Amino acid sequence: MERLDDRFAVLVGGARDRLPRQQTLTATIDWSYELLTDEEQVLFGRLSVFSGGFTLDAAEQVCVGDGVAADRMLDLVSGLVDKSLLVSEQGRAGGRFGLLETMREYAAAKLGDAEEEELRRVHADFFQRLIVDSFDALWGPDDIAWLDRLEDEWPNVRRALSWHIDHMTQDGMLMAGSLYRFAFRRSYIPEVLVWLERFIAADPTPSPARARATMGMGTLSVQKAYLEEAIDLYREFGSKDDLANALTNAANTARLTGDWESARSFATEAGTLRDPAYPGPFNDISLLADVALQADQNPARAVELEEQFLASARESKSLDAIVSALQTLGDYRRHAGDLEGAETALREAQQLEANMSERHQTAGLTEHVLSELALDRDDLNQATVQLSASARLIRRLLDQDDIVGIYSAHVWAALAVRQNRYPIAVALLGAQTAVYDESWFVQEPTDQIEAEKTLNKARAGLDPTSFDQAWEEGSAMSGPEALAYAVHELGQNE
Repeated sequence: MERLDDRFAVLVGGARDRLPRQQTLTATIDWSYELLTDEEQVLFGRLSVFSGGFTLDAAEQVCVGDGVAADRMLDLVSGLVDKSLLVSEQGRAGGRFGLLETMREYAAAKLGDAEEEELRRVHADFFQRLIVDSFDALWGPDDIAWLDRLEDEWPNVRRALSWHIDHMTQDGMLMAGSLYRFAFRRSYIPEVLVWLERFIAADPTPSPARARATMGMGTLSVQKAYLEEAIDLYREFGSKDDLANALTNAANTARLTGDWESARSFATEAGTLRDPAYPGPFNDISLLADVALQADQNPARAVELEEQFLASARESKSLDAIVSALQTLGDYRRHAGDLEGAETALREAQQLEANMSERHQTAGLTEHVLSELALDRDDLNQATVQLSASARLIRRLLDQDDIVGIYSAHVWAALAVRQNRYPIAVALLGAQTAVYDESWFVQEPTDQIEAEKTLNKARAGLDPTSFDQAWEEGSAMSGPEALAYAVHELGQNE
């Protein structure tokens, strides 16, 4: 039987056995449409180009002209809401309007093929400009507002990307490349990677657009080859800022894969390209701070550098950067033995996170470090509270990357050892080792040291057979399964 994808075709098709309710609904829409003025009818049809709703500004940019005046847009949209052909709704970033899907397909049927194609082009260009404009803004004082707006517009962004990939435009490739910051910070990584892969494969021509696309692909997929291509392209086509950005992302990828000397080299070069007038945040400094801790084993230097990064983040007024800096500074101060200073930074981060999405890039990290701090103080109850809170936040990110489920396993294991529950500790560390071994992610040296200490304590509390059994049990777990196991065995009841 042929699949029917068009809701409206089903609704208004010529079948004699249509339900009376469908006939009544069709007649009602027809009646409402006929009551519209010519200007309202034209606009109603054009609004069908949007997916998932639209703002008044978007309607003014996409739908005006040839029968629809810009200065009439507010009155026209309000009139369509009053006539129940549009709905008014509240998005994350403010007021929006939308059409129910049946209404949208009815409205689209009023467009001619040529008009619909032109509307798709204008719509795709509008959202391309929005995404490209957001790229730098996502490191500025309005970053949260921009993130919220892009999340509201995600269905329209998808629709625009589809048009650009169908027409294989360089503008579309630049658009896809400009999405990686949003994808990383609001956990849309898998979907954006698919778009990037399609654009990169479709057009190998060296260009500034390809430079940003390969930078985005390398950053989100943690693949060095893409970032090396982006660096080469930016040396040819880009500005110093573009090159510095690519080098910084390459440094972060090297850090994640355990290549600390490459991380140092990339971050150091990025720092030489920094514009003194740029307010920050200066990610190269934060990366060098991590190198100082993990490769040089110099926590005091790491604290010094991360405090510099925090100052640049505050100067930029980027909430995301400030929170990330405070989380990391708390961790570095803890390693340096400054437990009070660590808690001060972490509590400020926690307060600021109240104004952020629960799916932001470092959700759960504050509580993770606070749990380590509690264990340093032998406060097992507080460690349980913080680990459980971290787990609740991390669960929301598992649909994007299930490796995050294993990130805190060594801390849960340390808690289990403190409670003399050695098999649980061994199982969790077995799970963590297995997941890391099968992934691109390399556990940081400081965490490896802590995990090894915990494993040795647990091993001492078990006979060899019990140890091997627990290790085998844990090694079979995925990241999400290990997290669920830890919460069930050691966490707070929800």
